[in-house]
Amino acid sequence: MSKRFAAALVNREAEAALGFHGDSVKATVAAVRSDIKHLRLRCAGRAANHGIKQGWSLKFDREA
Repeated sequence: MSKRFAAALVNREAEAALGFHGDSVKATVAAVRSDIKHLRLRCAGRAANHGIKQGWSLKFDREA
């Protein structure tokens, strides 16, 4: 993938995210941070499944 194509793709995705959140940068950043937090918890939960005791589990509920 060329650098120009990758930059254009990132710009298009950023424009779409901003448009979805009514051009609010704060709302867009908050949504992205919330998604990152959620994905980290999901990854941590899957990794922890190998070493956790039976009956114990992580909560994966998202904060709305």
